[in-house]
Amino acid sequence: MIKRIKGFLFFLPLISHRQLVLSLSVREIETKNANTYLGWLWGFLGPLIQIAMYTFVFAFVFNVRWSTDAQASTATSALKIFLGMTIFNLFAECIGQSPMLVLSRVAFVKKVVFPLEILSYVTLFTALRNFAINLVLFILCYAIFIGTPHVTSLFMLLLLVPLVLTALGVMWFVASLTIFLRDMRNVVPIAITILMFMSPIFYPASMLENRYGWLLEFNFIGWIVEECRKVAFDGAMPNFVHLSLLIVFTSAIASLGYFWFMKTKKGFADVL
Repeated sequence: MIKRIKGFLFFLPLISHRQLVLSLSVREIETKNANTYLGWLWGFLGPLIQIAMYTFVFAFVFNVRWSTDAQASTATSALKIFLGMTIFNLFAECIGQSPMLVLSRVAFVKKVVFPLEILSYVTLFTALRNFAINLVLFILCYAIFIGTPHVTSLFMLLLLVPLVLTALGVMWFVASLTIFLRDMRNVVPIAITILMFMSPIFYPASMLENRYGWLLEFNFIGWIVEECRKVAFDGAMPNFVHLSLLIVFTSAIASLGYFWFMKTKKGFADVL
């Protein structure tokens, strides 16, 4: 009975192999910046350029607005898109790398006794580092263009818990499934793009409520983005009841993803 329960405890690999996870995460970051002139600066330059491009297109070209004050709405709208992209990129970076998580490390599967399940944590911590950099940029821009950030902005960290749990579960599931179904390498990027435009990242959720409000009911990532905007820009408190239910639900996603990965990894060596 205890052994069965352990099969669902997705946090056990992090506790058991925390030093290995930390060293691999540091090495992953250093590898990405190796042999480059700007080094660690690419950690936020790349996402910043991407966010700036989307902000320009939607806030300035398509004139998407959240505020009725035309003078103040440009900066507010641009920063709301910035925040939405920062949050979504945390999820997209994790899921985007998941198809090759195990597939690109065949030696770990065949020749080395290695806890493959920790690779999801390594990817997550690398993505969290990039997220932290962009969150700092957001806070600085908010202070410059709008004013002192609301204290309630701290609740954004709590609101990210369901997003992180979902990312872990999906990474384990996709990484395993890709070993047996290589089409996932093509499916995942398309799914990320669809999810990005179906979420209220470049536009307010109110634009969907009349005709496509049902999309928000099933897209909790969009709900997280909207709640983060609410606590950051309006100084409001998050919906703790909804958040608690979401954490329970996404914990189940992480547990099932981990269980699936641990059950199927026994067959990785035979396929690879």
